[in-house]
Amino acid sequence: MLQIPSDAFTMGVSVIPREITRGVDLVGSQTVALADGTTAVIDEAPGPPPIWLTLFTSMFMHAGWAASAASSPGS
Repeated sequence: MLQIPSDAFTMGVSVIPREITRGVDLVGSQTVALADGTTAVIDEAPGPPPIWLTLFTSMFMHAGWAASAASSPGS
């Protein structure tokens, strides 16, 4: 399987609900509140314009291109 040397690609094409609901691309360090009351910092990379395309790009992130090809019609 192809390994990407940086998390930036994954962070850029993954769906983040706040980006979708507000229509903005979150870039840079983002502080998030966790369920236990603590916070964490996530480094976000730029996503594709328009940001709602991440709804589609994220579908291919779970198993890679091999799984996508294997599940395509006619294979």
